[in-house]
Amino acid sequence: MPSRVAPSRAPRRAAVVAAALATTLAVGFVAAAPADAATRQDLENSFTAAGFDFGEALDLRDYRDAAERFGVDVGARVDGSDLDRVVAAAWAASVEAFATAGIGIGDRPDPSDIVDGAVTLGLDLGREVDHDDVERVLAAGRARVARTLGEARIDIGSTLDREDVVRASKVVDVRVGARLDPKDTRRILDAAWLRVDAPLLATGAGVEVHTPSPRPAYIGFHQSSNGSATPMRAAWGRKLPSRGRGTPGTSAVDIAMDAGDPVRAPVTGRVVAVEPYALYGKYPDFRLRFVPDDDPGMLVSVIHVTDPKVRPGQRVQGGVDVIAGGARKLPFVSQIDVNGGGNRAHVHIEMRRR
Repeated sequence: MPSRVAPSRAPRRAAVVAAALATTLAVGFVAAAPADAATRQDLENSFTAAGFDFGEALDLRDYRDAAERFGVDVGARVDGSDLDRVVAAAWAASVEAFATAGIGIGDRPDPSDIVDGAVTLGLDLGREVDHDDVERVLAAGRARVARTLGEARIDIGSTLDREDVVRASKVVDVRVGARLDPKDTRRILDAAWLRVDAPLLATGAGVEVHTPSPRPAYIGFHQSSNGSATPMRAAWGRKLPSRGRGTPGTSAVDIAMDAGDPVRAPVTGRVVAVEPYALYGKYPDFRLRFVPDDDPGMLVSVIHVTDPKVRPGQRVQGGVDVIAGGARKLPFVSQIDVNGGGNRAHVHIEMRRR
């Protein structure tokens, strides 16, 4: 049978993606059982995502095969607590798989984590999530982590694995626990960015977009209010929850910055506009626009800045030249504040065809 999990079959958070992720690791991990006991639907979804062909109905052999796969000793009889431990072990393994790929998750992985990771990485999973999709997302995530560490001149060998990330933590002096966590990977890459002169933020339509600060506090991709905005493929950051705008989930990006950090150019190219405007028709703001050398047919816009330092016609180098004195702290709570930016100013970047 096809190893697919439809969204309608995956309402719970314990195991839909966990088992598929756990199959990417050589060994299972035993963890405490999830707070909610595993249901038959949890198990069917887990086995399907992991590629188990259990026919029309689950049987004892399926349970035992899963326990062996995830390193759980279920004894002579399989009971409800055994099944909870199988799901918990798969989840524990998946946490480290997510972490190695640099994909942030909540307390437990669920299908939305894979979908969010895919959108941020520029992958299309279609309407359903299967085991092959999980592998594609993890592979793309590992490639992104490897690229960032490589730019920071940290040796990771030919194929990125957990040990590479742990070794990188020692190079950049970031302490991690016995179990690698996605937050650990974020801190490692943030520290690695400090070793890069002009860290890459994203790419879109062949244009390289650099982070406006080498020390961003939080990066969140989201839906632009502009229907013509071009989706970007993130070099780092999270996809924020939908705003219901109907535009691509990575068609804009907010970068939270500490007070006093100057804003650097997002692209290498030419400044074409520096203009004051009123955000939502009432909040004073500045809009800076650039034509990138990568594709002069594109227009890159930066808003939420203070004290512009450039003028139309001026050339800038992405990630290097200062374009504004700082990011703007908006007089209301914005989405990035709620999702991780905290009480900080932030810069907004998006691009479109001219």
